[in-house]
Amino acid sequence: MATTIWDLIDMGSFSSLWYWLFLGVFWARIMQAPMGVPVDLVRRAQEGSTQAQSDLQALSGVRIGHEMDIAASSARLWRAGGWAFVLGVLTGLALLYRLELAEAGLALLAPFAGVRALEARAARRMADVPDMPALVRAHTVLRRQVQGIGIVAVFLTTIHGMLRLLAEAMF
Repeated sequence: MATTIWDLIDMGSFSSLWYWLFLGVFWARIMQAPMGVPVDLVRRAQEGSTQAQSDLQALSGVRIGHEMDIAASSARLWRAGGWAFVLGVLTGLALLYRLELAEAGLALLAPFAGVRALEARAARRMADVPDMPALVRAHTVLRRQVQGIGIVAVFLTTIHGMLRLLAEAMF
């Protein structure tokens, strides 16, 4: 009996506990620190801690500087092209060939691409923020937007995964 490597590896992502654990940890991590700034740091800065405020400005400044450098160079086009290529390949494999692994990857990466674009836009906007309350407000708005994307992404992935598994069980 000849077995290939593909016979030994279960490519069913939606039936794997590891996929769902990864999905939960992935989105929990993204929602915990949008733009690389932990949520509790923003909360402490909002309460008036001077150390937290200086840390918030430093962390925000790093990301803002990075995004401004990318916006001023051709790296922005390369980043957009890279995301478009990866998402296009995954979409093609998921829709045309119904590959479950591609569907699972698309369910992770498509909303994550949206979050990264949202973070980049927020960083460019934060470059013009005049004071600490406005910076805290901008981070709070970004966190809520990222949480909304994450919750919707997990919900839709769960629905799609259940429908996919039900369809496989019926046939």
